[in-house]
Amino acid sequence: MKTLLLTFLTLALISSARGGQQERTANELLKNVRAELPKGWSATYDKEYSWLEVSRDEAVSSMSGLPNGPLNEKPERRIFRFAFRVMPAVSPDEYHRWSTENAKIQKQAIALYEDLVKRRVSQKFDSFMPRTDSERTDVARYEALKASLHILPDFYFHDISLRWQLGSPGAHAIIITEDKIRDECTRVQKRVMKLLSKYDA
Repeated sequence: MKTLLLTFLTLALISSARGGQQERTANELLKNVRAELPKGWSATYDKEYSWLEVSRDEAVSSMSGLPNGPLNEKPERRIFRFAFRVMPAVSPDEYHRWSTENAKIQKQAIALYEDLVKRRVSQKFDSFMPRTDSERTDVARYEALKASLHILPDFYFHDISLRWQLGSPGAHAIIITEDKIRDECTRVQKRVMKLLSKYDA
């Protein structure tokens, strides 16, 4: 019992130390990001959600960039922002290993998905509703494959990794209507991204 308690306390201390180091590195990155921002921009880090966000203080004239946006939409004033999820460090070697594993998993999942569709197993969106034991076995395997995919980060900075969560290039939630403002937002985003190291494909 004493051995188990000591093991638990040791693991808790290690976890706390890693969390503290991640927060320190994230705050260092936040300081660097703020140094790159022009007047009228802000950057924040929420340690509870490991969320690093950069935003323009003044709203911009924009349209919705979401799929199936409203027809005949008129420009509205919205805040332009982009954000990253801060993650525990993933080394480049580990990234490549996970990426290779993901490719194999996706290949198996796609093949099984196509087989389930071919067998006309009832489905709703990307989920299946099996009726027989055979279908239930294959659907369970398909769900297990999806769940086994590694969440890959997009960048790393010292001993943390980061993943796009909002407003990545080409996937903005809003479309800025003014060319001058759009160019400003693009420049700021590129300056922030230069602080980060991107994983090689």
